[in-house]
Amino acid sequence: MAHYVALREDGTLVAWGDNYAGETDLPPGLAGVTAIAVRDAVNFAVTATGGVVVWGDLYHELAGVPQGLGQVDAISIGSRHALALMADGTVAAWGNNEWGQIEVPIRLAGVVKVLAAGDLSLALRKDGTLVAWGDNADGQGAVPPNLGEVVSMASSGRHVLALTRSGQVVAWGENSCGQSDVPAELGAVRSVIADGCTSLALQSDGKVIGWGQALAGQSALLPRLKNVSAITAFDGYAVARLGDGPPSASLPLRDAAWNAGEFTLRFTPSRGGVYSVEYTDSLDLVRWTALPLARSGGVELRWADSAARGPLRFYRVREW
Repeated sequence: MAHYVALREDGTLVAWGDNYAGETDLPPGLAGVTAIAVRDAVNFAVTATGGVVVWGDLYHELAGVPQGLGQVDAISIGSRHALALMADGTVAAWGNNEWGQIEVPIRLAGVVKVLAAGDLSLALRKDGTLVAWGDNADGQGAVPPNLGEVVSMASSGRHVLALTRSGQVVAWGENSCGQSDVPAELGAVRSVIADGCTSLALQSDGKVIGWGQALAGQSALLPRLKNVSAITAFDGYAVARLGDGPPSASLPLRDAAWNAGEFTLRFTPSRGGVYSVEYTDSLDLVRWTALPLARSGGVELRWADSAARGPLRFYRVREW
């Protein structure tokens, strides 16, 4: 069971999928949204005024947003807890506290980014240092000494990837699949993704490097990908945006989701034209077959593929 929420450029939302707790019933008049977060059947929307709107399963432990929270810039949702980045650079937390994941370190300030993953909490400060608290069963909460100049981070909840200003990647935490063994040849990285036992890095040359547990077909496909502009991974699936023009003409990838034979890609259109979805089962990535679109809109494409649960299948979205 799953539902999806997409944020439009005009600050309005679109929701679809399961609705057993009202999770796709958007609050009337909700507008001016700047950020969203979704976990299970609970939705969060941050508005331009810094307010937080919650709907869906209001009995979920994540739904207990503290009263008088203040002005919020962003929210990140873990397995059972939430982190809010406040406008003044501090952090608020709520939800489950089994691992101390909502016990924000005293005097933590100057934060520019937060990440809740599993039962782990991470905060990136404006000086490029990283602070972690919560689950440390696999060492994921032990930030390496002298780590600095961090610009972004990713985590599966069991391992952490930190991207530095120089484009280098530092990894720590669980390493049962080699997901924390950063390849020696990796360099000039633009973004990182951590999903389960898999680590992915997008380099400035448009190549994607993966290590750890291979996704289906990952080890064979990744070397063939070129001119990639964005990547994401979720539940063992990976999506890459293949850009064939300057960044202004690309189709930035925001999110993707998989549910019961239906694939949904949410994006920002660059030309507002016509789209086609094609698939191939061959690693030569030459012979593509078109699929009918189940839905096409300004922020998402949706298509069904009943044979998609085979051992290997790749998709591409083309914009005309």
